[in-house]
Amino acid sequence: MTSITLDIPEERLTRLQARAKSLGVTLEELVRLSIDELLRRPTHEVHQAIEYFQQLGVLHAVGYARHPVQPGEFDVWSEEQTWEAE
Repeated sequence: MTSITLDIPEERLTRLQARAKSLGVTLEELVRLSIDELLRRPTHEVHQAIEYFQQLGVLHAVGYARHPVQPGEFDVWSEEQTWEAE
């Protein structure tokens, strides 16, 4: 088996670790299973999914350009975004 190194944002790693824990698998198992699932899918489905997420990103960017976040707009959620250590 070959090892690879992957750079991802810390927040994404934290979310992956939490998901692996909730599923009762290691982080490595979760990544392997996810890759296997991606490779099982027909290429056209993968292309559709990639296109969808790219379009969604563009739509979000356009929306925020038209309606920028206002100072304090999301402050009410700051406590909700803090995860307690388990």
